[in-house]
Amino acid sequence: MNGLMSLIVGVMFLGAQEGASAPAGPTLKIGDPAPALSVHTWVKGEPIDIEAGRGAQCFVIWFWRPQDLGSQQLAPRLTVFQERYKAKGLRIVGVATEDEKTTIDGVRAFVDAGGPQVGWTVALDNVKETWDAYQVASQRPGEGIGMPRAYLVNREGRIVWMGTPADPNFEDAVIDLVENRLDPAVWARMEEIERVIAGKARGGQWREVLKDLDELLRMYPHSSKGVNFKVFAFAQQLKDYAGLNAWAKEFFAAHGKDPHVMLNLATAITNPATMGGFADREPETAYRAAKIAYDASLGTELLGDTAPIYARALFQLGAVREGRKVLADACEKIKGFEADLMRGDLAFYDRCIKLLDEIEKNPPAASSKPGEGLPGAGGGGA
Repeated sequence: MNGLMSLIVGVMFLGAQEGASAPAGPTLKIGDPAPALSVHTWVKGEPIDIEAGRGAQCFVIWFWRPQDLGSQQLAPRLTVFQERYKAKGLRIVGVATEDEKTTIDGVRAFVDAGGPQVGWTVALDNVKETWDAYQVASQRPGEGIGMPRAYLVNREGRIVWMGTPADPNFEDAVIDLVENRLDPAVWARMEEIERVIAGKARGGQWREVLKDLDELLRMYPHSSKGVNFKVFAFAQQLKDYAGLNAWAKEFFAAHGKDPHVMLNLATAITNPATMGGFADREPETAYRAAKIAYDASLGTELLGDTAPIYARALFQLGAVREGRKVLADACEKIKGFEADLMRGDLAFYDRCIKLLDEIEKNPPAASSKPGEGLPGAGGGGA
């Protein structure tokens, strides 16, 4: 396997090692009661009491640093989740631990500069009590303490998931947490299968990988990681587009009414990282998956994710105006920070439509020079 392939496998199955098992040692494990948040400075939002929220609230407790790129990239997405699911009891708490690089002034500056992008509760752990209770207590022998790192706490006050938010399944886990369907036993079995898949992928056994992914997706069809890797294996490794379309057809039949599952499939098939170059894409399958996901999501919290994917599928078919209309309609239904993000996408579509109008009015003249005659290229253009 080449270096790029090793990187992709490592990202898709982050932390999954062939034959590895969870070593003994951590004192904080899945299923344990979540430790109290011993926080002395609440930088933004009201203090969070996990015990007081039992029965009504679920939590994402994530450890972050304002100077960390991964934390900066995750912050806006967590704001979207906080807005979407606040009415269902989700509370997101970002805990920064004070040290020589992470200071109260730095955290406050990040919050002030982020404005609406930081729409979750922000806490500063001044004496590392919360850090020790979560990060140190959950550490496995021989492993470092990852940052950023998240812990999902259900309405019974128990930890049901822990790991890096860079895991492609993190968002699936958050949705399952909110909907009261996150089963730690299923996730533990998934991790076992992922370790096997990682080993076979590194050995180039892609047909065997597909079989193992079938098992994973039968057990947990919401796995965005599983769907992405399935598409990647078919499209980039085996170049088996007939097989990809046949599997997608079966997936439509089994899960076509579930917007979460269809969203993951549409995202994978419209993504060049999983599908490869432009010539390798499957626009018909991508369009169908995106349309099913969009239709199934109308009236749900997932509309903010399905509308951009459906618009992208239309864009790839050349239906730019239709894609813009999908986004514009979604903006009318979605409020807050998420709608602001979508308006940024609308601006891109507007620029594309303007350029298409210019080309229609002034078609490029035949030329032997690349780009000559296009609008703005000097010669034949507006």
